Amino acid sequence: MTYVELKQFSWNRVLVGVAILVFLIFAAPIYLPIVFAILIALFLSPSVKALERLLKKSGYKNGKRNLATLVVVLSAFVALFGLIFLVFQPLIKELASFLATLPDTVRFFKRVFSQTLLDSQSQYFALPPQVQTIIDNGIQQVFNFIVARVTGFFQLVGSLTSAVLNLVIMPFLVYYFLRDGEYLVGNIVNLAPVRRRKSILEVLHEIAYMLARYIRGQLLICAIVATIVFAGTTVIGVPYPVVLATLAFSLESIPYAGPFLAFIPAFLLAYSVSTEMAFQVVIFYLLVVFLENYVIQPKIMGEVL
Repeated sequence: MTYVELKQFSWNRVLVGVAILVFLIFAAPIYLPIVFAILIALFLSPSVKALERLLKKSGYKNGKRNLATLVVVLSAFVALFGLIFLVFQPLIKELASFLATLPDTVRFFKRVFSQTLLDSQSQYFALPPQVQTIIDNGIQQVFNFIVARVTGFFQLVGSLTSAVLNLVIMPFLVYYFLRDGEYLVGNIVNLAPVRRRKSILEVLHEIAYMLARYIRGQLLICAIVATIVFAGTTVIGVPYPVVLATLAFSLESIPYAGPFLAFIPAFLLAYSVSTEMAFQVVIFYLLVVFLENYVIQPKIMGEVL
């Protein structure tokens, strides 16, 4: 292959990659509900199979799959909306209060940081006025950036939540994938060469089985950690425990960085109350990380995987 051909080939690959990325970005409203429906179906599939076996033992012959799927889907979404009703209302109230008091909290930390900087300045060196102006402007820009990112994060959470709640089609997609998922997969596998169909089907079933178990295990870990965070921050007296628990649940699936990202707002909120509370939050989150890494995660993921 000549240099020109190699260069053209590389550019073709880059263009194809860019086209795929653009498609994934702009077509997200189309395929994301399908992806979520498939993941939910994988999560609920063991329950459908268990109920189907129970119906078979009880002598129910016709439409076992349809009835089991319908019962599980309805039960799951009733439980989901009940959970949303119980958690969503206090979460919205705390978010509104948090966003309302966020400027005051930011100003508090700006004063603390500025005072620390001034103390350091008076003790070690004297800065010219021009440098002080640059530092003050930098501090203001940093805090403006933090406020914008935090506000944008909660706006994103709110928009995603409302989008998920407005997806009326989601239960129907989940029902379809649960009822006819194996038939759909079989039709797709039939497109492969005959000699490879059996091995491809076995691999797909193994992937679906392990993925479903991993999702259930990860959701259970997130729920346990969020419950612990809610209980602990409530006992300590940190403001907005529902928000902190929701952050812990949302960020728990991020390896390594997730618990640290969930700790930062809890520490800042506690520090805005008192240094003693901030110290208690540090000890509490260290305990949460220890329990997660050495007790909760090994126990649950060890059984799941």
